[in-house]
Amino acid sequence: MKEKNKGFMLEIVVTVILLVFYNIAVFLLFKQKGEAFWSAYIFTTLAILAQAIVPVITFHRSIELKDVFLGLPVLQLSVLYLVLQAVISILIMLIRVFPLAWAIVVQLALLVVYMIMIISALLVRECVDKVDRTKAQKTVFIKMLRADVEILTEKAKEPEIRKALKHLSDQVRYADPVSNDALRPIEEQIAHQLQMLRDMLESGQNTESIKAAVDSVEALVNERAIRCRLLK
Repeated sequence: MKEKNKGFMLEIVVTVILLVFYNIAVFLLFKQKGEAFWSAYIFTTLAILAQAIVPVITFHRSIELKDVFLGLPVLQLSVLYLVLQAVISILIMLIRVFPLAWAIVVQLALLVVYMIMIISALLVRECVDKVDRTKAQKTVFIKMLRADVEILTEKAKEPEIRKALKHLSDQVRYADPVSNDALRPIEEQIAHQLQMLRDMLESGQNTESIKAAVDSVEALVNERAIRCRLLK
């Protein structure tokens, strides 16, 4: 978070410096101004401000400046827009008879293209985040099951029980990590059976009963694996 804050503040500082430099340079170099001068000045100012606006947007959303649109990072898109706008504005300011209408249309078109790219990058990132969240939710069961079995293995004191639990742990480790609604009943059975196994270990029941409970969990895990293959 601190690194993100530093990057965010750096973008703001650079934008302010560019804005000050631009204003000084423009009003020192262009004493005589054509009718399209102010349109070039306004659009270039917007392009400079965009260098700060984009980090502000990305700071409050999941998108990163390194995220891409058509292979170009968002930060690079912003800089590219600024460079193109600066070149166009210089030409407009130099050609004092440049038609105002054409100046506005050309610069507005460039701004619209830039905005479409940034908005598209935001939308794409939201879609990617949604897919990632869904995928993470679908893999929670196996991750928790793996952790529970490993904890039970550490708690087991009898060598035979530890061996059985390690074998179960291997089965869970190589299980398909993705869950779905069709697997929910079997996963609920596994969770219930595992809770029974945990209770048996904590109450110190005999080795044969615990091994039988481990075998029951393993059988359910294998059944889940078969269902996963059939559902694909």
